[in-house]
Amino acid sequence: TFWAVALVAVFVVRAAASGAHTPQVSFADAPPGLYAHDIYHHISATLIGSLVRMPVAWAWSPDGSRLGYVLLDSTDGAYDLLTWRPGIRESVLHVEDMPFGSPPAWSPDSMSIVYVDQRQDLCILALTGGTRCLNVQPAGQPTWAPDGAAVAYLSRVRGGGLLRVAVDSGLITPLFTGIDGVNNPRWSPDGAWIAFSYEPPEDETRHLYIIAASGGEPILLTAQDGWQDQAVWSP
Repeated sequence: TFWAVALVAVFVVRAAASGAHTPQVSFADAPPGLYAHDIYHHISATLIGSLVRMPVAWAWSPDGSRLGYVLLDSTDGAYDLLTWRPGIRESVLHVEDMPFGSPPAWSPDSMSIVYVDQRQDLCILALTGGTRCLNVQPAGQPTWAPDGAAVAYLSRVRGGGLLRVAVDSGLITPLFTGIDGVNNPRWSPDGAWIAFSYEPPEDETRHLYIIAASGGEPILLTAQDGWQDQAVWSP
């Protein structure tokens, strides 16, 4: 009896583990809701249904325990930030009336989200409770360092460019400033580089660049005709 029970337990654990790693694609659809599609079994399922507002951006936490998503209020153009936990299938409203509908920027430990508040400051929402703002307004498009110690962001003042701010001390380090036209910064998984796109004022094309996370001269990656933007790093 002992070995029979142990064998069943092994099969259950293996099945659960294999199911947890099944690749899925999350997407929004009408009626307003968030859904998942299993690319191996070609099956779609509702994650969050019966929404009265349209989800416009979403991102899973790095550990997969929560889905952060943003809803648009079409009456006033404001955005709300919520999180959803698959285990209990419940959503929690965290932030209302945000000015931008960007995907939630999760901290590497999955315990915080940095977002842009009404003053266009970067604020860190701790899921355990409490919010702390970094006093870098006007700012946007935050991206976490892989070690969670800093956030890179775009300054929205004219000629602001790309900067980083230390989460604990608030120390600001300019990276690529005195210019306009920077977009979509993304920190590399190893923490060494930050990718972004840039449209020089004398050019009508947008190209991809990387810059050392500690600063320095940007390195041009793409130079062909056209429009390159929204780079995504491989793991």
